[in-house]
Amino acid sequence: MNIDDLILLHKRATEFIIAKAGYEPDYIRLNEDGTMTSVYDRSVCGDREEDHELINIDNLTSDLDAVRDSRLQKEHDERVKQMAWQKELNRRAEEQAKEDRRRKYLELKKEFES
Repeated sequence: MNIDDLILLHKRATEFIIAKAGYEPDYIRLNEDGTMTSVYDRSVCGDREEDHELINIDNLTSDLDAVRDSRLQKEHDERVKQMAWQKELNRRAEEQAKEDRRRKYLELKKEFES
């Protein structure tokens, strides 16, 4: 394997990760078992975290559009699930507020009638 092959392999791995994970990796490691690991560094609340994505060399021949579409579908499904959860939380909060208003009304009514 010459330098041009390594450059091509790195380029294809980068394209694959962009399609699969939605971000460009900071660097890509070649593991002893023949797999590759992409690493994306990020800072969250002042703490540094790393996202790792394992790349099987055989996956580099897969259709990038299909990989990207699969990721986008998963992200969409997760958004729908999150929106449903938020809707349920809002419904519960509204029910609780309604119950609190009813209870307060009954207390005031009882106090007024006394």
